[in-house]
Amino acid sequence: MQASILYWDAERGALRAGGSGKLSADFVNAVDGLVPGPAVGSCGTAAFRKRRVITSSVAKDPLWATFRDFAELHQIRSAWSTPLLSRRNGTLLGVFGMYYPMEGTPSAEDLQIADHFSELATVALERVLHEEELRRLSRLDPLTGVLNRTSLLQNLRQWIGEYGKSDAVVSVAAFDIDHFQYFNQVLGRQTGDEILHALAARISERLPAGCHFGRLSGDRFLLFSKAPAAIMEELAHTLIDACRPALPVGANGISVSVSVATTTVGGAGGEASIEIVLDELAHALKRRSTVGRNAVIPVRDVDRARVNELRNLRTVLTEAIAINRFTPYFQPVVDLVSNECVGLEAMIRFPDALGLPIQEALYLAAASPLLSQIGFGMFERVCEIVSTLRSRIGSRFVSVNLSAAQLIQDDIAFRLHEIVARFGVSPQQILLEIENVELNANAEPLHGRLAQLHKSGFRLALDGLEHGNCYLGVPNDSHFEMVKVAGCRTESAAGAANGPDSGCVAVFSAVRLLAASANVAVCAKNLETAEDCERAKAAGFRYGQGFYWSRPQPIEEILGWLDRHSDV
Repeated sequence: MQASILYWDAERGALRAGGSGKLSADFVNAVDGLVPGPAVGSCGTAAFRKRRVITSSVAKDPLWATFRDFAELHQIRSAWSTPLLSRRNGTLLGVFGMYYPMEGTPSAEDLQIADHFSELATVALERVLHEEELRRLSRLDPLTGVLNRTSLLQNLRQWIGEYGKSDAVVSVAAFDIDHFQYFNQVLGRQTGDEILHALAARISERLPAGCHFGRLSGDRFLLFSKAPAAIMEELAHTLIDACRPALPVGANGISVSVSVATTTVGGAGGEASIEIVLDELAHALKRRSTVGRNAVIPVRDVDRARVNELRNLRTVLTEAIAINRFTPYFQPVVDLVSNECVGLEAMIRFPDALGLPIQEALYLAAASPLLSQIGFGMFERVCEIVSTLRSRIGSRFVSVNLSAAQLIQDDIAFRLHEIVARFGVSPQQILLEIENVELNANAEPLHGRLAQLHKSGFRLALDGLEHGNCYLGVPNDSHFEMVKVAGCRTESAAGAANGPDSGCVAVFSAVRLLAASANVAVCAKNLETAEDCERAKAAGFRYGQGFYWSRPQPIEEILGWLDRHSDV
């Protein structure tokens, strides 16, 4: 007896060669791709009927009518085939075939053997299929069903490596949903997820062969193919048009607009890393505000030059972080009623030797994957200063900025508490400042961390409420004891009802009223003149901060300032 296992290939709708034992290569090649039917030998018919087929005489059985010459060539005169069916849902997995050089029917013992090997083959096939499914799922984004970031970048990295050595090119496009944060904030994250799923499905349906498409992160998708740049740009326009009709989300659907940045990698002498490609695409997408929605934005030389400049600066910054070459500067926070200095805000500064303009350094720090490390380093340094200079700082609070990258961590309260305990500093002396924009964008996961920090004894302040997209409900959270608003030098702070600053008037008024109702103090930042201070005081601000009193300075200079200005 000779035997074979054919497995069912659902995509091709055919049986494929699996195990073939001693069967010749000609036999294996002939049965590979066999399509089941009502009269396709023993194996093809067993797969079609999903039950065992016994052929005692191949020469006489009509099931073999079109295969008799083949059977004679391979000396097959009887055959018994058993379908392999899933034990879970009964679907076809394959067929176990037994072939004999003589005519005959199986004995009870033969059928036992057939059943035994069929069961083993079924178990093996189910395991293989399960592992293949796990591998498939590991390559897909669970929300959208398209390629996930890991699989996407692995394929792109391989293509860039291969095509950088030839004249061929790889065209890459990055898709962003315009103002996607609005959908999450106004319609809810579940609706946002449904929009992503519907958009990914619509784009996937219209992709030509040879394209790789997947979700890079958030609402950003990546598409790449071996097509030249002009073809990719044309495809991008086609996909943008396909996304214009309302997506099937909710009862009436939701309309979105999409921006697409495109670039080409490779060609004669062309070299680029995947990181540079992604940076260039991201920088090009920043130009959407001037280009408009539903636009294709090719990467230009100016994008490449800017990305190269930022990468060089980031290298310098990373080296500075590695050796802790940044230090806190401090600026006083003053009670506008008593003129006393009640606190100090710690601000990160980089040595001039780094050659980084402060705004550039802060921008890069915010975009750095080491942002969390920077934040914890700053917090530790501030606690060390407070501990060392305890008698001179006195009971004044010291505020430290806390980034979303830190706040999102499960153990944030434990880590900060461990640091203050190590330096013998009371959490009550530390005021943690959180940017409203970051909190607004990540409200759900971050609010739980705020509760943990408040319970651990830290004081909390909310900064940046002057922005038009501020979440005014946050100050009413009992965890906060202070909110900070910038821009009080304008007439709007004094209450002007009209004019260019009328929009600020509404924000300031809302913040003041909300803070008053929640018994939360309001601090006016960026005060530079005596008039600024009077306006802020008249507008109901309790505290002030700005160059009117002092620029941010190293702690030694600030302590000297405190000695000279005991009565501010």
